[in-house]
Amino acid sequence: MNIEFTKSFDEGYAGLDQTLQFKSRKAIDQFIRSYESRQFPKGLRIHKCGPFLSISVTMKHRVFAYPIAGGIRFVFIGDHEDANRYLKGK
Repeated sequence: MNIEFTKSFDEGYAGLDQTLQFKSRKAIDQFIRSYESRQFPKGLRIHKCGPFLSISVTMKHRVFAYPIAGGIRFVFIGDHEDANRYLKGK
């Protein structure tokens, strides 16, 4: 499976503290495994948000993933306010 991370995602990730980076990596790893098997546990908290799949990292922070041919592209990571601004710009 092809997995891509956009520049926007990388910049957002770099701005997170270490604890959120760790939680994000854990949520993304679990999402990738679930995406490959097409079995999504309820505890992962995945929701459709416009064209994106929204993955909850914490109650406040989200990751947006976009399905692409043969894989997934991670396009955004940030809090609710940043997520709303990101969606309005798309």
